[in-house]
Amino acid sequence: MSSIENYRNSIKETLNKQIQLQHSLNMDQNDSQDIIESLQSGELIVSVAGEINRGKSTFLNALMGNKIFPSRATVCTAGVTVLDNGESPLAEVVFNNGKKEKIDLTGGEPAKILAGHISRTNENVREISSLNIKYPNPFSGNGILLVDTPGVNDPENWREEITYNYLSASDAVIMLLDPVQPLSKSEVEFLKDKILDSCIEKLIFVVNKIDDIPLQDRSTVLNRIESGLSKYVTTPDIYALSSKQALTAKMNKDDNLFISSGFKRFEEELLQFLMKGRGGALLETKINRGLAVVDNIN
Repeated sequence: MSSIENYRNSIKETLNKQIQLQHSLNMDQNDSQDIIESLQSGELIVSVAGEINRGKSTFLNALMGNKIFPSRATVCTAGVTVLDNGESPLAEVVFNNGKKEKIDLTGGEPAKILAGHISRTNENVREISSLNIKYPNPFSGNGILLVDTPGVNDPENWREEITYNYLSASDAVIMLLDPVQPLSKSEVEFLKDKILDSCIEKLIFVVNKIDDIPLQDRSTVLNRIESGLSKYVTTPDIYALSSKQALTAKMNKDDNLFISSGFKRFEEELLQFLMKGRGGALLETKINRGLAVVDNIN
């Protein structure tokens, strides 16, 4: 048995004792049981969050190097979009009643194919629970799931609540910010109430659309964002980049544009973190959540 498996089993043993204590005190054991189940699945969830129009779809497409995610301005899903690795491009729409609809993504641009199935004009959109995508990529698979959540400031409260609930199960969160209008009131509330209270081990801030800011003004903008974030996060991990330029660079194999977009450095460090996380670093999230439950007992 590997050291990481021993580590995982040790956490499970402690949590089982914790459940016994909660039972003897007539306390709810669901939180502890949920942590154990997440350990058994071995899945690590990396969620991408942000307000509407922060460029999440373009950001995710830049990671994939292809137009896979349709813009949420043109489509509307009630739940999250989960990306996993797969040899054959395939999507599956999951409805609230358990029904599933498979979509072949090999017949054209995946984003356009998906948009045709989950358009805002779809009268059954509220019945969609999640959209699961299998697509060859270097980021997901091997127990790592990449998740696109509905917008933080979504006008539909039922979708915003889904975002909050799903993030509580995430091991790491990438939060997208806009350089022109960073840290809105809803973003600050989201950060304080939903992310920082969820014992998430890794939080990455991506200042997207940095190409909208003149080169000479970028340092000032980023310093202001860092100062704002530092009120809530010690030494915030911030990357400034252009997802639009990065996607164009990948699709056209333009190495110079890819480097200048700021995406190359971000991507390399993200991959390094994910590889490290797969080896056990993200188990710290499980431990922190277990400790939070213990604090509640005390």
